[in-house]
Parts: sequence; structure tokens; C-alpha cells
Amino acid sequence: MKRTPVALALAALCMIAASGLSAQTGNTGSATSGTAPSGRSGGNANAMGSTTTGAAVPGSTARDSSSRGRARNGTEATANAPPKLDRADRKFVEEAAGGGMKEVEFGRLAADKASDPAVKQFGERMVRDHSDANKKLMDVAQSKGVSAPPTLKSSDQRMLDKLAKMSGDKFDRAYMDDMVKDHKKDVKDFRKEAKSGKEAEVKKFAEDTLPLLEEHLKLAQDTQSKVKRGGGSAATRAGTAAGPGMASGTLNTPAARSSSIGGATSGKAPASK
Repeated sequence: MKRTPVALALAALCMIAASGLSAQTGNTGSATSGTAPSGRSGGNANAMGSTTTGAAVPGSTARDSSSRGRARNGTEATANAPPKLDRADRKFVEEAAGGGMKEVEFGRLAADKASDPAVKQFGERMVRDHSDANKKLMDVAQSKGVSAPPTLKSSDQRMLDKLAKMSGDKFDRAYMDDMVKDHKKDVKDFRKEAKSGKEAEVKKFAEDTLPLLEEHLKLAQDTQSKVKRGGGSAATRAGTAAGPGMASGTLNTPAARSSSIGGATSGKAPASK
């Protein structure tokens, strides 16, 4: 059957209309699904698609999870952190730790260099007693988040270096003078903390250690007095105690004393009969 020109024209028009309708339907579908044509209109279609479908922005879920994790970890860290010390308590702990370190280091030097046995024994006791006290203090300090000083204070180090260059009686006197001054300050600070400290553990440490420091102060003062009164080392004091005009090591017998006194009185030996 032959088609007339009119029929052919109508068929062509129908095909064109159908193609236009299909293209329009495709564009609408792309906007709805979030797939956009290229160019500027594609960006708009993408935005419309994201809004229409409610799709999440890539990476947002991971960032949210990470933020929640950090917040949770921060809360746990805060909960596990040691309680914050009152400023005065913290200062006391730090100074007591530094002072205890000084007593041990100076005591070791005295045990090695002192010429007077009493000074040497005092130094040995400082090493022993303050090593024990320092350990107890560090247990308290670490539980409160306070660290021990890594080295001596600069002023203490200078004094230690100065003492190390001394010897004999000079060392003994300088060391004991410093120990008396140092323990006076220690006793004053520990009494204050024992009376008005706010942190229970720190306050108890001060209360428990105070009697020992008071004993140290008395011993330091007694030793200082002996060193000054003796006027020298143990050997020198032994010579002085032997009697006037007698050298150290001379027999201190009645005959020797009588001979020494007689010689000193007359200036010459008695004549033989």
C-alpha cells in the first residue's frame, strides 16, 4: 500500500514529537536522581539531586564519628587525671622534694670529706633518713601529678661545688652551718603544712616527717657547737685535751705531767743529787 505525501508528513511529525518528549523525560529523571548533565546546569541538577534524595555528604559520617570518639576520650582522660593540688600544697611538695635531694647529696659529700667523726656521722644519717623520706614524698607527689625536680636548684649546686673545694676544719664548719640554716627552714615549712595544709595526704606526710626534722635540727646544732668549740679536727682536739704544752700523742701519765709542769716552772731539768 502506497503512502501519500500527506501521510508521510504526518508520520514524520509524530516521530519528531515523540523524540522531544523522550528527551524532556530524560532530563527530569536526571535531576531527580542526582545525575547531572555537564556544564553549569549539571551543578544545579547535582544540588537538586542531593536535596531530593537526602544523600549524605561524603566523609561527614566519618568526621562525626571521629569527633564523638575524641570527646569520649577527653572525658575519660579528665576522669582519670590526678586531683589538682592547692597552690600552697603544690609549692610545699616541690620545695620539700628539692630540699630532700639537697640533704642526700650534701650528706654524701660530708660522709666522704668531713674530718670530724661527728660531722661524718651526721652526713651519713642525712643520706639514710632523707632517702627514706624522699621515697615517701615521691609516692604522694606522683599520685597528685607532681614531678620531682630532676636536679638540684642552682643555688644548692653552687653551694655543693663550693663545699667540694674545702677540706678539714673549714669544710666541717661550713657544712654544719649550712645544715643548721637549712633545717631551721625545713622545720618552719613542715610545721606550717602540718597545721594548714589542705590536701590530706600531703598534710599527713608533713605531720609524720616533722619530728624527724626537729631531731635533725637539734643534732645539727649540737654538732655545729662541738665543731666550733673544739676549734679543729678530732686529732687537734685530742692534743688540746692532753694538756697545755703537750703535743698530741704524748703519754698523759702522772709522771709525764709532773715532768712537763716541772720543766715549765723552772725552765730547766731538776739537778741530780
